Amino acid sequence: MRQSARRQSPMLSAIAAPYTCRGAAASTRPEAQEHLQTIPIVMANASDDPVRQGLVASLARPGGNITGYIDAAEETAAKRMELLKEAIPKMSRVGILWQGDSPVGAANFKIAEVTAHLLGLQPQSLVVRQRDDLENAFRAPVKGRAEALYMAMLGGVFRNQQARVLDLEVTTRLPAIYTRVNWVCRVGLMSYAHDRREKYRGVAHYVDKILKGADPGLLPVQRPTKFNLVINLKTAKQLGTTIPSTMLYQATKVIK
Repeated sequence: MRQSARRQSPMLSAIAAPYTCRGAAASTRPEAQEHLQTIPIVMANASDDPVRQGLVASLARPGGNITGYIDAAEETAAKRMELLKEAIPKMSRVGILWQGDSPVGAANFKIAEVTAHLLGLQPQSLVVRQRDDLENAFRAPVKGRAEALYMAMLGGVFRNQQARVLDLEVTTRLPAIYTRVNWVCRVGLMSYAHDRREKYRGVAHYVDKILKGADPGLLPVQRPTKFNLVINLKTAKQLGTTIPSTMLYQATKVIK
């Protein structure tokens, strides 16, 4: 029965690994573009604004064959900087590590930079365009007397570089906030991000509705509603950083 359903539904090839809408990737191949204009697509990991990208007419009423869940990465960028400042109240300088060839990374850097200024901080741009830039990017904040790191990393250059990045962070002995919890489970100080399990449950729900006949163009694109703050107290102790008790009460998870 599953095999029959797979043959009958053109959507299943797209949802086996939910399509991620990033940039203009869908237009790189004419044959891919033709299929993507007709097959229902449920976004599961779109970090940018699908309206700005021209993928949907609006979030409330997509109007085409694409719907799903977006990360709203830019919206959480400012919150991370605020949390970093709250964790280290006396901080005056912060290094912002970001990917130079990523439009989303650039947008996140700009938001983090503006938020830093609003908080009375002096931001330092630590741009990485290729893997060879990583070591210099981690030396720079030490020379620039940064007191913390804001890691605006979204893949690309940083993909498969977790161990190297974390090792370099240890050498700086600077507290850092990340975009994902898996970085904090080892040596990162804290992370703030949307709840991925909530998102994927929502994606599965949308897939089920579409397979039962729902029009993706009428299903609103959803923003995250649940966010997780994870704090690693072991790292805080090693760095000599005292996390305010008010933050510990806010945290979704505290690693001891």
